[in-house]
Amino acid sequence: MTPMNSYRSRGFIQICSLQAERGRSGGRYTPIDGPDTLYLASSERAANAEWRAGFLALFPGADLPPKTVFSAQVYLSRVLDLSTDETQRTLDTNSAELAQPWKARKEVATQELGLACFEPGHFSALRYRSTKGAPSYCLAVFPKRLVPGEYVSVPDPQEFFSQFQLRREPE
Repeated sequence: MTPMNSYRSRGFIQICSLQAERGRSGGRYTPIDGPDTLYLASSERAANAEWRAGFLALFPGADLPPKTVFSAQVYLSRVLDLSTDETQRTLDTNSAELAQPWKARKEVATQELGLACFEPGHFSALRYRSTKGAPSYCLAVFPKRLVPGEYVSVPDPQEFFSQFQLRREPE
C-alpha cells in the first residue's frame, strides 16, 4: 500500500459514476452494478483521452458531447498503487493484464481486483497507469471508503459553480 499525500490531479467523471443511473456501464475497476467510483487522471491530456475512449466504447460512432475537465485537490492516505512492479508481483498480476480491455466483457480481472479492494474497506482508491494517456496515471476513488481526513475537492475560487467535495466527517 502506497500512501499518497495531497495528490493533485485533473479529473473526469466516467459516464454513470456517481449518478442516479449508477452501474449501467461499469469502469476499468468497477463492474456493472458495482460501487460508486470517481475516476481521475493526472493530466488534462489523459483525462480527455480516457473520457473519449470510454464514451466511444459505449456509443460507437456518436458525436462527442460537451464535457468539463476540472482540477481536483486530492488527499488520500489509503491508496493501493497498482503501477509498481512490487505491488503487481504481490497481487500476482502484471501491467499487460491491468491494461486489458474491459468493456462488454465478463469476469474482467481489473473489475474483480477493484471489488476485492473495495469490499473490505482497506483502500479508498486505486492508482494505475492510464491506458489511453501514457505516461499519466489515474485514480479510481471509492467515495464510500473515504475515512475522516481524506477528501477529493474541486475548488472554485470565482464561485461560478457549486463547490464539489467528497469527504467523510468524523463520527
